[in-house]
Amino acid sequence: MLCKFTVRGKSQFPLDMLSLDMCFPLDKEDVKKVELSVIEPYKQNKEFIEITLATIIEKEIQSPSIGLWQSYGWEVLSKEYVKEPFLENK
Repeated sequence: MLCKFTVRGKSQFPLDMLSLDMCFPLDKEDVKKVELSVIEPYKQNKEFIEITLATIIEKEIQSPSIGLWQSYGWEVLSKEYVKEPFLENK
């Protein structure tokens, strides 16, 4: 199962969260947003940015770690669970 979720923040993107939540940016636009927030964090302090991430999970009770995201100053806005046929064991 795939968990897609959107986070929002003004500060530098917390790269540690990619490994802590075992997630990845969903598409090229989200990768670019992560890069820009790390390379030019001073530009991000004025406006919120939203980044969509995804992680592969077994149960809906897993991911994302809302409290950890909040500790970095980022908010989890939404999450969606998607069953992908190519991820299921048959």
